[in-house]
Amino acid sequence: MMIIVIRRELRRLVKSCTTTSVGTGTLNMMGNKGGVGVSLEFNENFICFVNSHLAAHVHEVLRRKEDHDEILRRMQFEHGITKRSIEEHDHIFWFGDLNYRIIEQEYNKFVDPLAMGVVPGAGGTQRFANQEFIYAELQPFDQLHVEMKRKNVFVNFVEGPIMFQPTYKYDPGTNNWDSSEKSRMPAWCDRILWRSDKTHQIVYDSIMALQLSDHKPVYALFLTNVKCRDEEKYKKVHEEVLKTVDKYENDNQPQITVAETDIDFGVIQFNSVIQREILVANNCHLPVIFEFTGKEGKDSAICESWLDIQPSRGRLFTGNSISIKLELHADSKSAWKLHRKQRESGQKVPLDILVLHVENGRDIFITIIGEYRQSCIGFNLETLCQIQKPVTQMNLKEILQLEYEIDKSAPTRNEEPGKTDPAEIPRELWFLVDYLFNHGLQTLNLFSMERKFRRSANIAEIRDWLDSWSVDVFPGNPYTAAETLLFLLEATPVPLVHPYEDLVYTVDSYEKCRDIITFLTPQRKKIFIYVCLFLREVLKNVAWNRCRPPICNIPVNCREIFSPIGFQPCEIHGIWMLVEC
Repeated sequence: MMIIVIRRELRRLVKSCTTTSVGTGTLNMMGNKGGVGVSLEFNENFICFVNSHLAAHVHEVLRRKEDHDEILRRMQFEHGITKRSIEEHDHIFWFGDLNYRIIEQEYNKFVDPLAMGVVPGAGGTQRFANQEFIYAELQPFDQLHVEMKRKNVFVNFVEGPIMFQPTYKYDPGTNNWDSSEKSRMPAWCDRILWRSDKTHQIVYDSIMALQLSDHKPVYALFLTNVKCRDEEKYKKVHEEVLKTVDKYENDNQPQITVAETDIDFGVIQFNSVIQREILVANNCHLPVIFEFTGKEGKDSAICESWLDIQPSRGRLFTGNSISIKLELHADSKSAWKLHRKQRESGQKVPLDILVLHVENGRDIFITIIGEYRQSCIGFNLETLCQIQKPVTQMNLKEILQLEYEIDKSAPTRNEEPGKTDPAEIPRELWFLVDYLFNHGLQTLNLFSMERKFRRSANIAEIRDWLDSWSVDVFPGNPYTAAETLLFLLEATPVPLVHPYEDLVYTVDSYEKCRDIITFLTPQRKKIFIYVCLFLREVLKNVAWNRCRPPICNIPVNCREIFSPIGFQPCEIHGIWMLVEC
């Protein structure tokens, strides 16, 4: 039996563990003699522990060697698809009841009173037990010591100096030598050996206080240096191996060359459209079929939603080349994702990795890098309420941390006592609504399904005006202000009614709708009501702005549920809101 105990903080370094056993008893199979082994892959080393019980009796030296050889030959540890022998480990610790005794003739000299020069009649055995210096004199005649010196067993293994008295044989329950008729001579049966270039033994001793057995247990403490991976060297070697393999593959497979694999889009801002081109050429002797593929499987997207690739696939004959256009558009659906990709202001980061696959050839990885400048468009409206200064004056990391703290807080029905929000409505939302209320309520087709102002250059001016909390005159017009308002509402990471957005699609009564609004966080509830009140003002001017949708577009169940209670459903670009009549 063997138990391996590992400190909790070191457990993560154990990559694999396997056990096995070898019986060398009767018929060379039974387990009354033999060994058990444990093999660990620890960090970058393989460590082996073997606990064995070899043949007994003083004259069975050859039989003990046979047991040793059988364990060494037959003990194999399975690590994955490979097998590892005892000797194929970096550190080996072999211990147990090895049953080696003291050479009988030499022992008899020590216990013979005349040979020791004592008075006839005096007990030689008693003198042996009381004279500790004799233990060291007996060690050269220890069978294991002799066999290891002859390289018959435990080749290249080491044992520390034995500074304790023989561990066998005692009368159980005492520290007295064997007093039975057999009167077996003392011996160091219980041993601890090791083989390792990086191991130093600190303690090697027995425990005399334990008296349950006719043996005394032994223990040892080692200091072992294990190999750890040098990540810098590993990366360097890994890259060299990959280059070698790539060269071999390149010489035997279809391949294309790409002018550059790091595409820098520079500074990216919300609603900006940036284009880059990469040149792909076929310089090999075979025709090449290429395509951009998904990183997570056949059906996954080939790139992030803010990126467009044209063409995404093609065929090149020898000597031909093609220019591939990459267009990056930071729209309302991707703004919050780009915020999380950027994570911190003022530095360029990898935004995406493209996989250019060559049929029957190697893949080429193209990294998209850039710096996304944070904007108020792309954050939760609750987060904007908490911000005490313009987003342009804050580090993106600070804003994301604030948003994370807001998101992880549980929704509550009532506000916390004594706590007031810095702003009940996001300033950016108020700026837009205030302008539209004063200048845009009677604008024809203020909210149009075509959204033809989506990519207007004026959107960038309004974005910068909002991000800086400018006191200058509003730089836009009602159409671009309305478009920016939609961007602000639809670019949030989670809907305004989060976390109850799933319930919105299943409600069938006014009471349930009211409950959903009631259970929103106080901040979201205020913003929701504020938007509804603005939409009510929009609908009051429907004769001029024509924002009321055709009646056929309103779901029947919505009309039946809400009309009797003084609310009507209003759809603006797919967003259904309940507006009080």
